[in-house]
Amino acid sequence: MPMDTPDRASADTRRRIAGHVANLGSPDDKTALDAEWRLIRFAAKAVDALLAAAADPRPQVRYRAVWALGQSGAGRAFPVICALTEDEDEAVRYDATLALGELGDPRAVPFLEELAQRITPEDSRLGPALSALGKLGGGDPDWTRFIACAWYEELADVREDIHTLEDGEPIDAARAA
Repeated sequence: MPMDTPDRASADTRRRIAGHVANLGSPDDKTALDAEWRLIRFAAKAVDALLAAAADPRPQVRYRAVWALGQSGAGRAFPVICALTEDEDEAVRYDATLALGELGDPRAVPFLEELAQRITPEDSRLGPALSALGKLGGGDPDWTRFIACAWYEELADVREDIHTLEDGEPIDAARAA
């Protein structure tokens, strides 16, 4: 009998999941990271607990929970992860944006494209948004390339610091494509 849903998890499994969720907020980073990875291994059995943890008032708990939710592949985590891309805490926003790529949900493609268009190059979510789009394999590759070029160009102190893209193609040629 598969035990991949919370209602089919044993009482011991539910107790262990609750303990790991509590440890997400540990001041000891090793303990918190270990709890995050253990929750990832519980997969679908931990999703409900992780969804609740995503609303925790402590940013450390939220960013660890959102990353584990992304790893879960659970479609019902999609709206929660999207909402956390607008969290008040930068680390939570960053991890939520990356988690969309990990989740593997195709609904993330238009969401990430819109996010990348409306945020500034200084926003820590731009790189993760482009990375998540690349991981999902979705979106228009020319559009993603254009945004990446514009972002890198904005970040350069001097235009000459960035001569070419990874494939050796000049930036101006990529923008014209």
